[in-house]
Amino acid sequence: MPATFGTATTTLVESEPWELSAADLNGDGKLDLVVPNTASNSLSVLIGNGDGSFRPAVNYPVSSSPISGALADVTGDGKIDIVVGINGAPSLLAGNGDGTFQAAAGIAGGNALQSYWLRAVDLNADGKLDLAYTNFGPNQLVVQYGNGDGTFGTGALYSVGNLPRAPAIGDFNHDGKLDIVTANSGATSVSVLLANADGTYQSQVPYPVGASPYSVATGDFNGDGNLDLVTAALNANSYSVLLGRGDGTFQPALTTAAQGNSNEITVADVDGDGKLDLIIANSSANQVGIAYGQGDGTFSAWQTLPTGGGPYTAIAVDLNGDGRLDLAVTNRVSGTVTTYMQSTPPTLSITGATVVEGNSGTADAAFVVTRSDTTGSPTATYTITNSTTDGADFGPGFQATGTVTFAAGATTATINVPIRGDTLYEASETFTVALSNPQGATISGTGQATGTITNDDAPPTVTLSGGTSIAEGNSGTTVVPITATLSAVSGLATTVTLAFGGTATQGTDYTVSSTTITIPAGSLSGSVNVNVLGDTAVEPNGTATVTIATATNATPAGAAQTVTIQNDDVSYAITASAAAVAEGSSGAGNAVTYTVTRTGDMTQAGVATVRLSGEATRGDDYSTTLPANGQINFVAGDASKTFTVTTVPDTTVEPNERVIATITGVSGQGGATIGTPASATTTITNDDQYGVSITATDASKLEGNTGTTPFTFTVSRTGGTADAITLAYAVTGSGASAADAADFGGTLPSGTVTIAAGQASTTLMINVTGDGLVEADDGFTVTLSNATANATIVQSTAIGTIRNDDQPPYTPPTAPTAVADTGSVTLGTALTKAAPGVLANDSGAGATLTVTAVNGQAANVGKALAGAYGNLTLNADGSYSYAPDFAKAVFTGSVVDHFTYTDTANGQTATTSLDIAVAPPSAATLALFGTVVTNPASQTGGIYGLYTALLNRVPDALGLEGFSAAIQAGSDLTTVASALLGSAERGGTVSDPTTYVQGLYANALHRTADAGGLNFFVNELNAGVSQATVAVQIATSSEAQSLNTPAFQRGVFVTDAIDAGVARLYYGLLNRSPDAGGLGSFEGLVKQAAASGAAAGAIQGLATVANVMLGSPEFAATHAGQTSAAYVDSLYVGALGRHADAAGASYFGAELAQGVSRATVALQIVESAEAQVHLVGVIEQGFQLTA
Repeated sequence: MPATFGTATTTLVESEPWELSAADLNGDGKLDLVVPNTASNSLSVLIGNGDGSFRPAVNYPVSSSPISGALADVTGDGKIDIVVGINGAPSLLAGNGDGTFQAAAGIAGGNALQSYWLRAVDLNADGKLDLAYTNFGPNQLVVQYGNGDGTFGTGALYSVGNLPRAPAIGDFNHDGKLDIVTANSGATSVSVLLANADGTYQSQVPYPVGASPYSVATGDFNGDGNLDLVTAALNANSYSVLLGRGDGTFQPALTTAAQGNSNEITVADVDGDGKLDLIIANSSANQVGIAYGQGDGTFSAWQTLPTGGGPYTAIAVDLNGDGRLDLAVTNRVSGTVTTYMQSTPPTLSITGATVVEGNSGTADAAFVVTRSDTTGSPTATYTITNSTTDGADFGPGFQATGTVTFAAGATTATINVPIRGDTLYEASETFTVALSNPQGATISGTGQATGTITNDDAPPTVTLSGGTSIAEGNSGTTVVPITATLSAVSGLATTVTLAFGGTATQGTDYTVSSTTITIPAGSLSGSVNVNVLGDTAVEPNGTATVTIATATNATPAGAAQTVTIQNDDVSYAITASAAAVAEGSSGAGNAVTYTVTRTGDMTQAGVATVRLSGEATRGDDYSTTLPANGQINFVAGDASKTFTVTTVPDTTVEPNERVIATITGVSGQGGATIGTPASATTTITNDDQYGVSITATDASKLEGNTGTTPFTFTVSRTGGTADAITLAYAVTGSGASAADAADFGGTLPSGTVTIAAGQASTTLMINVTGDGLVEADDGFTVTLSNATANATIVQSTAIGTIRNDDQPPYTPPTAPTAVADTGSVTLGTALTKAAPGVLANDSGAGATLTVTAVNGQAANVGKALAGAYGNLTLNADGSYSYAPDFAKAVFTGSVVDHFTYTDTANGQTATTSLDIAVAPPSAATLALFGTVVTNPASQTGGIYGLYTALLNRVPDALGLEGFSAAIQAGSDLTTVASALLGSAERGGTVSDPTTYVQGLYANALHRTADAGGLNFFVNELNAGVSQATVAVQIATSSEAQSLNTPAFQRGVFVTDAIDAGVARLYYGLLNRSPDAGGLGSFEGLVKQAAASGAAAGAIQGLATVANVMLGSPEFAATHAGQTSAAYVDSLYVGALGRHADAAGASYFGAELAQGVSRATVALQIVESAEAQVHLVGVIEQGFQLTA
């Protein structure tokens, strides 16, 4: 029977743990673990608490790349020591006897390059522990005999197969001497070395097995007293069993499939049945597998348990002292140890069943099988045997044997045996149901139960019918007949005595015509009447339950009959304190009280459900104390309950809107109804006005010499756009030099201007007549008046300036004058300073002023010039623009971009400066989009380092966002490195290990690899460590982090993928940047969904946001009545910045036609790679928000 295990527990060790070992290191009688950590060059010692848990790991530094650790007293002081197999000679950590160890010291005399896989055994039976380990690179087995004091003799070298690993030791030929076998991972074989009488070993004998055997173990798998071999083949995903002949030779391998890449295989009797089982760590499947021994050299199918990332070694030991073997697994990728405690299998018991056979058809005898706990999925075989029964007693569908299973979480399962009915009067009969062959459980006691078939053929049965539910009414009586019916006609009269009970009161709520029913001989039935008495009292529903007390000449059967007397005397109604209320323009708003009143019995609790409807929108136009579910709870004694509706003041002109409160349902009180009035209405009346203003748009211009020049003014409004507004305008001269009628062709302009319904503004043009007169600049004022639509004129005037463009007499040129300027800008926005800007503050009287140099670079107006933090463009009209460069962004404080420029005019130059302060967005804004990271040792630092090491550049915003989200979802840096290695930008695989490592050093550390580092990482790659793992080690090294520190001191911004996804929905659906409140609320909703549902939860959360936007008034105002084609095109324009191409329009149009929701189509478009790239400048690098 397979063993059962509890929940996995994970214990943190260091980087890339390999072959773990178990022993009582501190003499407390509890097993402890020792784990070599290859990548961190350390040993983790986990002291056991005796309950399967461990104290935090204590880590001991050792030499290069430790793989295995043998736990034994090699110094002869009675204390457990650790001998470590490494990339070099073995190291000894002498034990102190308390679970601590002395510093690692090398063991001399081995004559080996590596000692990766090491075993400590008394090979020559002298009472002193010896060492046997694989010299990995030279393909040798090394044997060093111990001196008993922690030192060892000179190593003897024996040739074995290619890249030997994980030796196993045992007496294969029954000569009393220990023999050795190695797994040759670079070949398809294991090597067997038999011991000689003089302590040496014979030459290897290879045996073929599966490809890349990573380990070998030995044990007697078929019970013949001879040791057998089993090996796990990594690349073949299989294991091979070689049965021993007892003379040191083995039968050909029998190969069986394993689960995922098979690393080390170990042997133990996991389920305690006296037969050895196999345990394999399956690295690609991230699981440990157990194949249970059948005692004949074969094994069961795999029982698998999940582990951490990249499991390497699994052992079965008793970690909690309960006498059962538990599991401990090292996870190389995760840097953890996973443990499983073996639990006691449940027991199964069965109870008997008795069934009345009936006269026809079938009835089930239900045998209940109970398990002692609900863990696992146990099964058992059941077998039915007759005793006094005849086979004819079993009905259709009868099965003499079958399997009983349990539903998930169920304590019991039922075996239904169909029993055939008949009319034969006979004695009761019995049969037996027996359980056998349990899986995942044991059987309690004999596992048998008896079924009894009870005869029922004399006398007939009598049953009652007529139970019903009926309203009591307000007066009179309502008759409900209750009928007694025999199963067969009887030759004797049958008397049925009735008993009456229930919650109704006999005599008050009902009466009965008789308490007995007499059925004459030859008849099948008789009846009595239950007379329901009507009343007007509000009261609970009542029941009159009729049962058979006794019966003569019949056997009572069937169910009791219940007459439910429904109370129908309570109702609910609703009223409002005001039929209309003004919305208000500011302050707390105006409140209306709604009262829900019930009439009838107040002694019970009840619930009235109220729904709010009407043109007014909850949240936008009003707030309310009515719960979101609309339920108003009445407790006993409550005659009425109230809630309030309070207007939300605004300044928007809009129609009057209604709030309609309707009782849609009542519950919790029998007979409750919705009374009159069932609804109440309050109208929120609009009390706002439009505000109108005029501003000069393009109203300071040269007059020209002939014709007319249009001067432009903008007339805009506030308070909405529902109505058209018409205003009068008039032009008058103003200022020191007032314009007159001659400047406008002889008449000062006047007239009307209209802002159309649906428009927020309109343009008013005033035409100025050109002339050739040298004169001062003239001023004029445009004045608005007489607004329609009850609008208020907020700004009634705007000023225009007619600039003279007629040349005065020639003035000799002078040298230019340059003036220093300053500006400021926030990261994510651009600074544009209109004339007068930089050049307009300078002068070059009599000649054109030009820019010849900026920061020492040759320059001219209109050319973009790179500064320390952004790009500057100077224009000939005196304006300039400056755009911060996101790649040079500083998020930890403001910086100043300093420009020195030179003006040239009239053959002369002048030099001055422009300082632009560049500040990061506010902390609140940044928090809406992501996080500023300042620690190069963080996960963000790891991604940053991998981009530098593998792509020789800093990460782009989208890449950093995507990989950060993946890590938050449970991925790791090794997976990120694998993705970058496989990217098109990487440009293919570098197969040569030296070239690959030198490239990482050059990119990440800006230097050539030193000999020690190069040798270490090349050896790792040759030993099978992945390129991704080596990249992570170098990219996250302290040297790489130090080089990346300046970037993190400036702050590295990591956009939150969920925040960005919500922002893209704003652009796609609402065609605008998000507002801070909406973005914060929506991203919180999506993150809550992601917390409970991971990636699928996040997608569902985004779909919810899309549906909310689709149902918003803002979307309705701009997309109402939109066809599917127009909807798809608007998504393209908002999210991709272009109209839909034919293929895209066709594809998404077809989806919508087939019933795919608009929210789903929106997510497909806004989450596309094209949308992410198109919007990166306003989201990940722009932080754009709508005020």
